Amino acid sequence: MKGDQPTSINIVGENHIGKSSLLHYFVRILEQRVLQNTSRYAVIYLPLRGVDCQTETIIPQVLEVGVQYFRELWRSLAESDRSLLRRIIHGEIPTPQDKGVVRKLTRKEILTQKGNAFQVPLVQKYIEQLLEEE
Repeated sequence: MKGDQPTSINIVGENHIGKSSLLHYFVRILEQRVLQNTSRYAVIYLPLRGVDCQTETIIPQVLEVGVQYFRELWRSLAESDRSLLRRIIHGEIPTPQDKGVVRKLTRKEILTQKGNAFQVPLVQKYIEQLLEEE
């Protein structure tokens, strides 16, 4: 958990062995070491006890819990960034003129290096929902 690398933590185990305590420890470490730029990161705690863990069921729950993160991410983007993301969702391929925007969105870990796909499916899902509401 050093530097600016993306980190995903999944803690699984029996009841009452300290999973939540460990998770809270990781949150404190992240806050101290990496979360200086909070617009790039979100800590989402999603207890799954008794939940049907099918993707179709989990995605709406995660979106509900993390909606503030996604809103802030969207607001932090320049209009040129948003425009390219809209076009990609509508099936367009970035043009050579989009090179700078693709590079920027790759550094923000939104797009892949080719610029034609999202790195994080939940970000894509959130933007798709925004576009449906427009």
